Order: sequence, then structure tokens, then C-alpha cells
Amino acid sequence: MNTKGAAYPIIVDPWIATGWWYYSPVYYVEMSWSETWRLKNAMDTNSSQIPGLLCGFVPTATAKITCGAVYLLVKDDVKNTVNTAIRLKKCYKARIPASGGAASLPAYDSYYKTCRS
Repeated sequence: MNTKGAAYPIIVDPWIATGWWYYSPVYYVEMSWSETWRLKNAMDTNSSQIPGLLCGFVPTATAKITCGAVYLLVKDDVKNTVNTAIRLKKCYKARIPASGGAASLPAYDSYYKTCRS
């Protein structure tokens, strides 16, 4: 990222971290308040943008494909969690599998948490 001329602190949304869930590599994607709302609005209109909004943040093509496939299986959970996050004035966060295979679906989880400032 080019930060020339930027004022500090620099805030980049969403917040992404890598990790492990048992033996499966995962990405943790934490959305901002506005990103959580954007995802909710897309879900309310059954927009085709939903996988891009949710999976576009993960850095590899394999993870994007895995995330999109997992989303199709868990979209009701994502929608319920996003709606609960909005209702409680929280932000959406998800644990997204980084690769496919048998461990990918159990590695998925979504929840809400206090938004980062």
C-alpha cells in the first residue's frame, strides 16, 4: 500500500488476519460498521454481490473460491449473524477457510463483535 502523503493513523478496512483452525488455514475477516451494513443491504435484496462483499477481502484466489462455495452452504447463518450484528450495533466477523477440502466447511464460523474505531 502506498502511504505517501497519508495522515497517520492510517485505517484500512476490513481488518484481516490469518490463523489456523485445528489443521485448516483460515482468514479472519472483520468488517467495519459500514461494511456490515453494505453486506446486510445486499442480503436483503438477494444481490449477486454478496460473495464478493464477503469473500473479496481474502487475499488468494483459492481462498476466494473456497469462501464463495462455503457461503452458498451457510448463507442463512451469515444473514442471521449480520442482522443480529446490526440490531446490536456490532460489526460482522467471520472465520473463512483458506483452502477447500473436507476441513473447509467446519473451519467456517461467523459472529459479531464490537466494532473497531
